Amino acid sequence: MATASASTSGNWELLKRDLLTCPICKDFFDDNNKKARALIPCLHSFCEECLHVLIGGRTSGMFECPMCQYDIVIHEEGVECFQVDFHKQSLLDYLPDDCRNRLAANWRSQHSCAACQNNFIAKSWCNDCTYLCRVCSDSHKEMHIFKTHKVVELTEEVERNLEEQFHEKMCGEHQQEMNKVCITCMEPVCDLCVESFHVGNHEICSLTDAAAESRVLLENLTTAVLSQQEPLRQVRSNISKDHTMIQKQGDTSIESLHLVFEKCHTALRVQEEALVSKITQPRSQFQKHLIDKRESAELKLMQMGSNYEHVSDVMDKGSDIKVVRTRKEIEPTMNEISSWVIDTKPALQLRNLRFEHQDTELQSICDKIARLGNVVDEVVTIEKIGQAFKGYTSTINMKVSDSLNNPLSVLPEFVQFQVLDPSQQIIQSTVSNVADGKVVITYKPQEAGEHTFVMFSKHDPDSKCKMVIDVHELSVAVEVINAKVYKPSTVKVTIQKVVDGRECGVESRVKCLMSSSSRESIPCEIMTFNIEDGLYTFRFIPRSHDMHILDICVGDDTIVRRQITSIIGLTAADVGITASCGLGLVNHKCVVDIEKSQQFTEPLLYPRLKNPKGEMCPINIGTSSGCQSRWHFYPTIPGTYTLEVYGDLNEFYELCTLQIPVYSLNFQIYKKSAFSSVYDIIVLAVNENQEVHLVSDRHMLQLQVRNKRNQVLESSTVIDGLGWKLNFACSGPDMCKIYTRTHSSSEFVEHAEVFRILN
Repeated sequence: MATASASTSGNWELLKRDLLTCPICKDFFDDNNKKARALIPCLHSFCEECLHVLIGGRTSGMFECPMCQYDIVIHEEGVECFQVDFHKQSLLDYLPDDCRNRLAANWRSQHSCAACQNNFIAKSWCNDCTYLCRVCSDSHKEMHIFKTHKVVELTEEVERNLEEQFHEKMCGEHQQEMNKVCITCMEPVCDLCVESFHVGNHEICSLTDAAAESRVLLENLTTAVLSQQEPLRQVRSNISKDHTMIQKQGDTSIESLHLVFEKCHTALRVQEEALVSKITQPRSQFQKHLIDKRESAELKLMQMGSNYEHVSDVMDKGSDIKVVRTRKEIEPTMNEISSWVIDTKPALQLRNLRFEHQDTELQSICDKIARLGNVVDEVVTIEKIGQAFKGYTSTINMKVSDSLNNPLSVLPEFVQFQVLDPSQQIIQSTVSNVADGKVVITYKPQEAGEHTFVMFSKHDPDSKCKMVIDVHELSVAVEVINAKVYKPSTVKVTIQKVVDGRECGVESRVKCLMSSSSRESIPCEIMTFNIEDGLYTFRFIPRSHDMHILDICVGDDTIVRRQITSIIGLTAADVGITASCGLGLVNHKCVVDIEKSQQFTEPLLYPRLKNPKGEMCPINIGTSSGCQSRWHFYPTIPGTYTLEVYGDLNEFYELCTLQIPVYSLNFQIYKKSAFSSVYDIIVLAVNENQEVHLVSDRHMLQLQVRNKRNQVLESSTVIDGLGWKLNFACSGPDMCKIYTRTHSSSEFVEHAEVFRILN
């Protein structure tokens, strides 16, 4: 039966191929425009449609038979000159309609080889050459030029995929082939879509280029995701170790506890249960925490595997369209997975869960049952290992707490630790307990290379925490540029470490802390930096003309301290200081105006005033507003006073010097005439050498004449060749006094001269 069935199937194939279909278009003959017509003399039959194409409307000439290449003469009637092949047409009449339709559908679903001219039925599919017959498929396997071509058997599944790819290429909106990709929207588009919906700033590229780029990206994402697999396995392994450790500690503690409580019988049961609870609770919590972490790691592994398999399947079997769409769908997820920060290090904790007791107290324990035993759950966590450099003190920060995260005051006795150099020799280290459970371990490595910090319990030496510390050589250079008091100054710091024989900048940001010799903090801001070259430029403003301290920090660690002694004092030009003074008169307020440049408002100025005898005189600094200050003093003797302005009270570096002449006043009184009541007072300013200085500015000095009742007499001011002159009138005999004040003073000064006015 099987042989008969196979024979029948083969006969149907021959019937379809040789008798019922046109060899050119592969369509079934029919009674309409697909009638079978035989060529003369070769008798090969073709449908009318294909013959019209072969003749091309000609009514004469010749053409070759597509099957045997025999020259066929074209007659005047065209296609009608060829007789209908009634033999083949009659075979169609014997087929029922449903059978004819089914055969037609099956035949049309088959494809011819696209690589040769034999029109053989395709048996394989090539991504580059499309449909291949058996001969061409074998050639692909044997010839070197086709070694990059991927050929698969044309099974039903492959044909179905090809059909899906064909429909997938068609735009659902315009029914055109999608041959482009909008990079902005990450969507395959057709030409009409580009003109209609993806205009403006949308970036368009070919489908082939987008697919190639997407394949590269998905391949990179897959590689990145796979790189997370081993760290996750390591995390799972570390969790299992921690799980075993805490289980072992808990079991050991419970066993020790039971041995003690067996001697106490019923009276100890309540206390026993309470202490067991203190052990099991933190153990369960920690185990649950570890289980959650393990489940999280396994879940991530499953998620990563699922996404990887999906991407791999699409990249192997999917079309370009599917690859691009898969990129859009899965790129965020793959980026998220590849950006996972997976900590493969073992937990930086060393727990000591045990039950403590004293054998010597067992006999008296029954009287103290309520206070018997204690569960100690001490946790030591390594919080931070600072950067380590050869020859510089480095630190390791740890936190000591109980299971409830309450800080402990001292480092537990069970904790043992060592710092080992590259040759596994122990480096001397010290422990300092800080408040709130903070413990700092300090050490100074003497050579560069890979050091190891080991922390373990003396009760269980196998439970160890190990951390690798990379110790590098460090070079530090400090250059101070034009450091002047109260002037923005710069300091260049070059700090580099040696890695694999080459110098490079440190990873952490370098900062500088500046302070004066009195430990006053001075702001020091970074101006420029280059991490690769390790060059940093800082700006600071020196506060005084003495030594400053510069602490150079890498991260939070101060690694280098430098003294800066090259700070120099300012000059008047640096500060832009000017001083001016008006008329100086004995016993009058003398004002000095000080003005500084706007860019130097910070420095304090210190005055020193000397009288003509070289003696120090008091001077009132007064108030300042912005860049301006006003000082004043009261001279007691005439002569030249010297005002020296300094920028630092201790170092006394001089900024400017001002010579201030001070005069005493003399008055000469004249009566206009013997019969007149008008008097003139001539004001003369005399220096220490009795040299007369004419007062010619009426605004610099004000003068009043008062009678014995302290009434101000009416007067007027006249300036002539003799200098400053005051006219006043007095109607009767009286005793008068002269009062004066300068323009900078608000009060009049009484002079000793008294003169009598007679009728």
